[in-house]
Amino acid sequence: MTKRTAKRTTAVSLEDLEHKLNLILTRLDRLEARISKISPEEGITQGMTQVEVARFLGVSVNYFKQHVRHQIPHKQADRKIIFSRSDVLNWLHGHKNDTAGRRKVLIVDDEESSRKILRVQLQEEGYLTTEAEDGEQGIKVYRREKPDLVVLDLFMPNVDGLGFVRELLNEDKEARFVAISGGMEGQMNADAILKSAKTLGAIEVFHKPLDLERFMTTVKTTLR
Repeated sequence: MTKRTAKRTTAVSLEDLEHKLNLILTRLDRLEARISKISPEEGITQGMTQVEVARFLGVSVNYFKQHVRHQIPHKQADRKIIFSRSDVLNWLHGHKNDTAGRRKVLIVDDEESSRKILRVQLQEEGYLTTEAEDGEQGIKVYRREKPDLVVLDLFMPNVDGLGFVRELLNEDKEARFVAISGGMEGQMNADAILKSAKTLGAIEVFHKPLDLERFMTTVKTTLR
């Protein structure tokens, strides 16, 4: 009885293994078909969709389609436009001056939806963007990216907005920032914390929901 049970278990395991191997081979075939036409000199390189390339370059998808896509070699695969990562890097290397001439904005907000709204608005106007989910991460990104402007929410986990501002100014006394708030933390309401941010040197402060027209006017005036 034990032997029969063991044989059945082995048989099932082999069938499962064979099924998984077939799935892997199928995926490999699809991957090979996807990137075989765009492999660079070193060999196969990861393929990127235009959404992925736009995100990598820090621009909106619409901006990428209108101004960049036609400049980078690409192929059609599985009804998608695919770019070789090496081609993207080569293009970026050849256009460093163009990228360097564009202003970069760091968005620090723990709400992904809020970051997306700001990212889309800024990228549509041609600004480069980078992001952080809280003040602690924001300082690290600021050190690495050296953005021209920081846009931050004042109520965040870990290092809050005012704590971030103090650390930011300690890091770079010339740092420029815009503060946004829409909530309450303890006994401090939005008006009070925005006033504190203004005292610390915020270029402008905004309540949520954001007045995007006034916000973009502030950004353009600051970065022109």
